[in-house]
Amino acid sequence: MDYAPTLAADLDGQPGSVADLRAGQVVVVEASGRADALRAERLALRFEVSGPVERRDGATGLQVAGQTVLFAPGMRGGQDWQPGDWVSVSGLRQADGSIAASRIDRRQPGRILVRGVAQREGAGLLRLGQLRFRRSLVLDVQPGLPVLLTGHLEGGVFVLDRVETDLLLADPARRFGPGVERIVIEAYIGVAAGRLQLGHGAGFAAGLARPLPGGAPGMPRRGVMDLRRQSDGNFSGTELRAPGQAPGFRGEGLGGF
Repeated sequence: MDYAPTLAADLDGQPGSVADLRAGQVVVVEASGRADALRAERLALRFEVSGPVERRDGATGLQVAGQTVLFAPGMRGGQDWQPGDWVSVSGLRQADGSIAASRIDRRQPGRILVRGVAQREGAGLLRLGQLRFRRSLVLDVQPGLPVLLTGHLEGGVFVLDRVETDLLLADPARRFGPGVERIVIEAYIGVAAGRLQLGHGAGFAAGLARPLPGGAPGMPRRGVMDLRRQSDGNFSGTELRAPGQAPGFRGEGLGGF
């Protein structure tokens, strides 16, 4: 994919440029042009969690702002983080809610950012990973739906100041608007009852334009999902392939197809 060296980039809420991006970071790209000559028009950096390191789990990972972070093979950035450090984590949520980190970078202390699916904890409490907080009458969080939360720690308690639906996982067609004809997403993807399910929890589910050859994986696995707009205006999955495979790959792909 081509892009202008001066292309602006949204650095998860902060203005920047493509020059600020680093290998291993997760980005959302909007592009136009022919399939073999795409040109990026908008770029947005996407952190899965950004906050304090609370615990180190040996050589395998960390707990950051209540989220289990695992060092994925080939992860970029640093690994030698200790409790009290503040970091930004790029990666993908797995089926169990843990984050397979593709890059971790140091950041300054401040506001906490977490993406994920909140669960009920009883008596008005919610939990996202091990991060617990109270539902607010102003900033309402719907359990079971992908959300973006930001806030700060106050006496060890996470105080929300912003809640948004994470449209990339909840409704990507709405995230990109009616002018988009094709959406390609890399995520942990499951297939059940003839539908593709994104990420962890009650995220976006898409029908299949045709049966996947060779069957389909039951448990969510990392893959690339190709969605195309159909004649009724809705998106359906047209291809599911392993990361790194080119579109139209005919060999053994994700789940044996």
